[in-house]
Amino acid sequence: MPVGCKFGSHRSLEPKGSLPQPAWKLDTNLPIYENELLVNVEVININSASFAQLLSECGQNAEAIAQKVLRITKLHGKLQNPVTGSGGMLLGTVREIGKKHPAYSTLKTGDRIATLVSLTLTPLRLDRVKKVGLASGQIDVEGYAILFESSLFTKLPSDVPERLLLALLDEAGAPVQAFRLTRPGDTVLIVGAGGKIGVLSMFAARDRLGPTGKIIAVVRTKTSAKNIRDLGIADEVLVVDATEPLTAWRAVRKATGGNLADLTIDCVNIPGTEILSVMATREKGRIYFAALATRFTVAALVAEGLGKDVELLLYKGYTEGHADYAIQLLRGNNRLREYLQNRLIKQPFKSNGTSENLAFSADPETESQLFSHLSMGEVVFHSKPMRDLAKTALRVAPYDTTVLITGESGVGKEILAELIHRASERANLPLVKINCAAIPGSLLEAELFGYEGGSFTGALREGKIGIFESARGGTLFLDEIGELPLALQAKILRVIQEKEVMRVGGNRPIRVDVRIVAATNRDLRGLVAKGLFREDLYYRLNVVSLIVPPLRERKEAIPALVEHFLRKYNEYYKTTKKITPKGMRVLYEYSWPGNVREMENLIQKFILFLESDTITEQDVLRQVYPPSLSNEEYPPGELVTMDHAVAQAEKRLLEYALKQFRTTREIAAALHTSQSTVVRKLKKYDLQ
Repeated sequence: MPVGCKFGSHRSLEPKGSLPQPAWKLDTNLPIYENELLVNVEVININSASFAQLLSECGQNAEAIAQKVLRITKLHGKLQNPVTGSGGMLLGTVREIGKKHPAYSTLKTGDRIATLVSLTLTPLRLDRVKKVGLASGQIDVEGYAILFESSLFTKLPSDVPERLLLALLDEAGAPVQAFRLTRPGDTVLIVGAGGKIGVLSMFAARDRLGPTGKIIAVVRTKTSAKNIRDLGIADEVLVVDATEPLTAWRAVRKATGGNLADLTIDCVNIPGTEILSVMATREKGRIYFAALATRFTVAALVAEGLGKDVELLLYKGYTEGHADYAIQLLRGNNRLREYLQNRLIKQPFKSNGTSENLAFSADPETESQLFSHLSMGEVVFHSKPMRDLAKTALRVAPYDTTVLITGESGVGKEILAELIHRASERANLPLVKINCAAIPGSLLEAELFGYEGGSFTGALREGKIGIFESARGGTLFLDEIGELPLALQAKILRVIQEKEVMRVGGNRPIRVDVRIVAATNRDLRGLVAKGLFREDLYYRLNVVSLIVPPLRERKEAIPALVEHFLRKYNEYYKTTKKITPKGMRVLYEYSWPGNVREMENLIQKFILFLESDTITEQDVLRQVYPPSLSNEEYPPGELVTMDHAVAQAEKRLLEYALKQFRTTREIAAALHTSQSTVVRKLKKYDLQ
């Protein structure tokens, strides 16, 4: 057997030779290399953020979760949740040890071990998922894993329950850090104490403090508060809404007698907790962000804004000695054993936004705050289907994964992209939008990637940065991604894989950190089948799929949208037009093939062209079912299709607009659509 790279790059299939964690796919084929270790896997403890996301996506259906896990491992050769980016840990039995593996002389076949490295970088083949523990986040499986020289593990001690230890090991970095950061006599504030990370950090802090100091636990619900008090570890338990940091801060100050915390351990990723953590920590104090997904950047900006010098400490993926400390903590603490047994094994794992295990909670109050900052946000998300879609988007937003939004033209895909950006940690950085269909293919590459000076005729002498560089650190919204030429698709794929771009005419790669949200009104799967869209790019974009329903499937939103556009254009044009109930009924029954964009154009037409201040049933009928079509263009009894009726209405509107405005840019601004759409429609109706 040959010897592989100690870090496992020889197992990376895509991209070839990369490290296993960022790789899209790992090689799980046998036999193992001489410096590898083969393990028969029995139990996997899925990372809590990942399991919460799976529960949400699969509706707490154990079979659906099992199938999802099998699909992920089959596609990627490892367990890496495409949304959260996290995996988990495993326990199993040693099956084979390569002669050049460092543990060859200390391990033997049949030894039971647990991994200390994430399954996101461990080649894993699963043949079967036998059981899904909806309470524990642990799954019983049949399959095998391959460990590299650098893959850490621990032999399972006989005096500690294996499943409890596995549950603890998955988050063991947090308690060991909490132990090391706590000093005797400290006041320790634990934000999000009701979740597993919070409880483990609390036990570790008390282990270090002994009878000295003070622990203040902050939780969101009375149920969590009761559970924490029953443990007898915290000196104070506060039920506060951390999304209202000023109110929460006052409660903390009262509990501390006006003093601030020496150490704050922030265990959740809910907007507002990072502000509370900074405000409640003393000058020169320490804040440890114990969760994998945190709002670390926001905390840094808040500290700068308050002029407070605090030490911000980010989650550490690996801490030396954390496994030994976890075993020691479990051995010497019966209350911790009981907690893990009762909370993680017997009680259901929550995924409804109320649990403190979740990395992000999309509660109604937070939603409303986010919607209020979006153009038409409250109106577009008025209906239940769109509210449900928004909740999914909010759960996905904190994780730096690509998102593909599909839906007919005019349904509101761009607003959904704005929501994802505003709910992410990138919210304070740029959201850059580009319509891939609006720019000719010959110019699109330079627009996306930029160019060096003199690289082509007409190029600026100093060159130009591209859209990807403009969006650095933020979010890039690629609208109409299905229109990308195949050659550019390959370059977009490279950016996603390598996180770097090459300018046109350039000779050095430029690093870019950008989250991509793409949108299309086309069937990308169909385009893949026809060879018009790259399959590998499709899978990279379609990590999270959000499908926006057409307006005809969410009719309850129609009255609110109509009233919104009436207010908007009455205010803009200084008019006072209103619609009758019968007129509203016609709009409600209409099928809206052009969706929200068609409605906006129609209301604008009423405002501009209708002499009366009242929009009647007949006014609406004349626009959505034009009588001229049947009287002039069709013989009696001929059926007028909806598409043709809409086309005729579009044509008349454009004819009028051409008389009123001089350029397609002005027409697009007046009709609230894109210039590329105007150009395309003018060409379609031969109105050039």
